[in-house]
Amino acid sequence: MSIEPRVSFIVPVRNRVVELRAALASCLAQSIDSWEAVVIDDHSEEDVAGVVSAFSDSRLRYFRQSSELRGVAAARESAIARAHTDILITLDADDINHPHRAHRCL
Repeated sequence: MSIEPRVSFIVPVRNRVVELRAALASCLAQSIDSWEAVVIDDHSEEDVAGVVSAFSDSRLRYFRQSSELRGVAAARESAIARAHTDILITLDADDINHPHRAHRCL
C-alpha cells in the first residue's frame, strides 16, 4: 500500500553523490512516512540515478534536468513542478534533515 505524500522534499543535485546518500537517508529517517523527495539531477557526471535507486523506496523520485535548463534555481523549479504536495521543504544534496523536520512543517 502506498501512502500519499503530505510534504515534498525538493532536492537539486549536481554530483556530490556521497553527500546525497546522507541527505536521502535523512529523509528515510523522518518520523512520518507521508513524504516524497523529488531529486533533480542537474547534469551530473556522477551516478546520481544509481544512488537514488539503490534505496529502493518509491518516495524517492529521480528526474534528470532537461538539456536546456541548468543551475540550482532551475533544478528547484523543476522539482517544485513535479511535487505532489503544496508543502515544500528544500533540501540541498549536502544537507541532512532533523528526523522530525517533515512533521514540524506539517
